[in-house]
Amino acid sequence: MSVLGSKLSPITIVLISVLLSGQLFVGVTGQCDTGCSPPDIEGGGTPSFSPDEDCYDTGSSVNVTCSGYLFGITEVGVCISAGYWDAQFPPTCEESSCPVPTAPQNGLVSPVNHNSLYDEIVYSCDDGLFLDGPGMAVCIGTGQWSPTTIPTCSGNCTIPVITNGEATSSDDVLQEGSQMTISCSEGYTLTGVTDFRCHNEEWNPDVGECLANCPSPDIANSDFATNQSETDHGDFIIVTVTCDDGFTSGTGDNVSEPLTCGNGSWDVDVYCYSNCPLISAPDDGYANSLVEPFYHGRIVAFNCSLGFTLVGDSSSTCDDGNWLNAVPECIGLESSPFF
Repeated sequence: MSVLGSKLSPITIVLISVLLSGQLFVGVTGQCDTGCSPPDIEGGGTPSFSPDEDCYDTGSSVNVTCSGYLFGITEVGVCISAGYWDAQFPPTCEESSCPVPTAPQNGLVSPVNHNSLYDEIVYSCDDGLFLDGPGMAVCIGTGQWSPTTIPTCSGNCTIPVITNGEATSSDDVLQEGSQMTISCSEGYTLTGVTDFRCHNEEWNPDVGECLANCPSPDIANSDFATNQSETDHGDFIIVTVTCDDGFTSGTGDNVSEPLTCGNGSWDVDVYCYSNCPLISAPDDGYANSLVEPFYHGRIVAFNCSLGFTLVGDSSSTCDDGNWLNAVPECIGLESSPFF
């Protein structure tokens, strides 16, 4: 160690090294005999200290805030000695301001270049357009506009022409937020919702159509055989036809495939066919299945026992209550005309 270093106290050595590094600033001069005076804050505003002391002991630190201003750093360094604070930069209270406000598209913001703390701005739209969002904002101490949302400017909506229906609104001018209702003529049903809102010059949600209702399905031998009101069956309405007892749809079930109404007509044709009566197996023979019901289109196959031969058709099909072929005969081989 040098002779100079051996004669200096540790705190003096720290002070000299910090002075050489340029990382010091002084407090308020002439206020404290020992330690540090409160930091001398540059800039404007009213700084406050925590803790708030007239003099700070060597080794203590202090936090600084600026009322109505933005502060460059939040903590002043340690009090070194003889009125010197250890910090990289002198703290500065900078006047709080907000970014230059942005006007909405097709609109204005006023006053222009008015963005200091607590300044107020007002948004407006060009003639014929309407403001959607906040009408004003205030510059607050965080350097932001409150509220932060920039409004939009939009035009009017127009009443659409609805084929087989009518669109109405209680508003004379259909501006942003206006409501509209659509109703269909008798015998027609609207696809989608009936109420709409004007937003950005368009109706939300999209406007549907008034499509024709389907007539009541006229299906004999079913619960739709009577004349029901056609207004019960609007577009995209799905119904299921149930056949009367003793009748089926051709699949062995008394319930048909669902029908869907599409702009006045059903998507598939449905019939309720009469079941066929029980059919017997031939004498000295058998049938593949004799379990009821014998629905339309069902096929029964016949065979003869060993030693007998089949005379007639080998199968019969149920056709809307009637068997197309008679039950065949089984004749013994010794009496068969073919032997």
